[in-house]
Amino acid sequence: MPSKEEMSSKHIKAISLAALFGGAISFVLCAIVLLIGAALILKGVIPERGMTMVCIAACAIASFFGARFSMRRAYVFPALSALGSGIAFCLLLMCAAVLIQGALSFSSGNLVAMAAAILASAFSAVLAAPKSKKKSKKRK
Repeated sequence: MPSKEEMSSKHIKAISLAALFGGAISFVLCAIVLLIGAALILKGVIPERGMTMVCIAACAIASFFGARFSMRRAYVFPALSALGSGIAFCLLLMCAAVLIQGALSFSSGNLVAMAAAILASAFSAVLAAPKSKKKSKKRK
């Protein structure tokens, strides 16, 4: 019989691996959605000034689905793994920004995209929360 410490370390490992995997899935999905958005801008479907909104929407959509994937993968505390997935996604976005731009800038668009990513992962955690069952009172 494993001890409580061994079980808790297994839970932490499962949550963190699910969160990292969900963050990586979010990053790939974000890249795909951004490529689609860039193609739509080149075609003229979306005006150029709408690129910031496309980036924010791509981050939110990717983070939502990455968190959902992370919640399915984690067998314990799925909401925590979903939030961890959003945080891991934000960290991957920061690393990509440093690699591409050479520096990390916290402009309003970047902060809004990161906030949208974390809020979307939290929203997916809230949607997957179990419904509370209220006992119906019998009337006499």
